[in-house]
Amino acid sequence: EKLESTEITENNQAVLDHLTSLTDNQKTHVLTEINLLKFNKVVGSDIEIFGKALQLKQADIDSTRMENSNSVATQIHKIILKWRNRNGKMATLGTFTKSLMDAEAAGASVDWDVFDQGVKEVTS
Repeated sequence: EKLESTEITENNQAVLDHLTSLTDNQKTHVLTEINLLKFNKVVGSDIEIFGKALQLKQADIDSTRMENSNSVATQIHKIILKWRNRNGKMATLGTFTKSLMDAEAAGASVDWDVFDQGVKEVTS
């Protein structure tokens, strides 16, 4: 199943479609602030790429960096919170997953094992 959902991109990197591994209930699960704590370690230190993939404004990304300059984990959490607050009930696990895939395609490192564990914890 994973092989079938793998796409070869222009630069010959295999990109797994992680949306196919989510159930419909998981895809539509609206993420709460507590849920988001499970995903702080999914993205490495690629704040810029991640913020852009979440369609945040550059000013939001820059202010998050300045306000939390000593902690990348806090920066990532604040970026995810800004995304959730901006999207409200549209801040679903499916939308978040798609944004992570976009970030990875743009060059960010995404730890899908941590993501999968977070999915289990927030949807069980």
